[in-house]
Amino acid sequence: MNDEKAPKSLETEDFIWIASYSGQDRITGIHMMNLFQPFGISAVCGGSLIYGVSVPKHQVKKAITILRKDVIKHHYLLSLKKDEFYPAPPLKVMVKNISFKSLGNHLYIRKTVDLQRFLRHSDIAKLGNKYLFVHTLSVQEREYLAIPHLLKHGYEVEIELRKTSHKDSDSFKGRYQVYNDGKQVDFWWSSGWEV
Repeated sequence: MNDEKAPKSLETEDFIWIASYSGQDRITGIHMMNLFQPFGISAVCGGSLIYGVSVPKHQVKKAITILRKDVIKHHYLLSLKKDEFYPAPPLKVMVKNISFKSLGNHLYIRKTVDLQRFLRHSDIAKLGNKYLFVHTLSVQEREYLAIPHLLKHGYEVEIELRKTSHKDSDSFKGRYQVYNDGKQVDFWWSSGWEV
């Protein structure tokens, strides 16, 4: 009889929670699922409004070290363990006071295919038909691991639209995530009138 312990399978291994992120943050979710694979760490992510990241008990220290370095480098909202909080940087206003029709011709938009696709998205195009004036378009570029060893760019986008250029006109303000080469647009929240 062999006295050596057989390695635990993933089904019986103890997983320990190490971090949390917003359940709405699809970019961070994709990133988390791919971040640990090159290091041989099996991560499990799940939840609802808040997603937890858990790793096998014997890999906790290694995973925390990897995650701490990564969140500092890539700047996303994350709660690490119970006492470390990493806020996402504020979005930068990239476009201001322009008609919605002219927005696609703005230099910043013209050089970013993903944001061009964002403007052509059916929900955004409908908003542009109702709200003719862009008060602000604010953006935070996000790097994320689409698959292990492949960084892609995604965007947090906040758009504030008005029916007219007057500050008291009906308005809409919405936050979105744009990723997968601009083919995926996820709605986060809005205020004001909608379509």
